[in-house]
Amino acid sequence: MAQETQDNGQTGAHCSTNEAQPEHDERETQTAARKLCEVCQAEPSKYCCPGCEKRTCSLACSKQHKQDTGCTGKRDRLKFVPLDQFDDRQLVSDYRLLEEVQRVED
Repeated sequence: MAQETQDNGQTGAHCSTNEAQPEHDERETQTAARKLCEVCQAEPSKYCCPGCEKRTCSLACSKQHKQDTGCTGKRDRLKFVPLDQFDDRQLVSDYRLLEEVQRVED
């Protein structure tokens, strides 16, 4: 991959001082904002709630989220998953669900 030369003589993947890339900077800002904790908005998020996919930074924020929203924190096993997001983990989850249904039936 060819690298571009920046005005100061250093090489890099792209010139960070280039005014022609405002969309790139805007996307980086939006990505950074999405990575913040959705409860306190102060720390970067580390965790994702399996129930509602809300991003949190700590146990305290996770508990606050559950208290505020009434979320159980459990993933909806019957939720539709698009084919492009279907992976081995989803396959195993579906298989186990079918096994549980069969055990209840017997």
